[in-house]
Amino acid sequence: MSTALVEQTDTINALLRRADTGDRRAIDALRGECEAAPELWKEFGNIARQVRLKLIGKISGANDVVGEAVAREVATLRRAWAGEEPMPLETALTERIATNWLNLHYVEAKYLQALGELTFEEDTWHCRRIEQAERRYLRAIRELAQVRKIQQPAVQVNIGERQINVAG
Repeated sequence: MSTALVEQTDTINALLRRADTGDRRAIDALRGECEAAPELWKEFGNIARQVRLKLIGKISGANDVVGEAVAREVATLRRAWAGEEPMPLETALTERIATNWLNLHYVEAKYLQALGELTFEEDTWHCRRIEQAERRYLRAIRELAQVRKIQQPAVQVNIGERQINVAG
């Protein structure tokens, strides 16, 4: 990364931290940065990405290398799930799958960290949390599969007087 880009990123991050406290000058300065570089509006407005980054931060803690590795892995999975030319709905669903995938692994890791020190009630709570995360993850996968199935064109074949309809 170029020195200028690092400095710009550091400046924007400092402004974001100040804006998070309600600093009006920082908010106005951020608006100016976004007007100068409109891709920042998209970056700040990408809530799915923001949620993913928060989850990655929770998973990696202060270890930036682990955070980068997890971010790269989830990006690879998102591209694979989305396919070559995803429709907007497919993109939205792959974002949901990625978030749920991260969350499922996060709650499983939290459970494993606490294993052996849990009361029966705490163990039950963790297991329910894992089951809920797994249901959300699998539901998002099913929704993507269903959308893709609906998008496939139906084919009609006429053989003599018989008509056969075949879904793609």
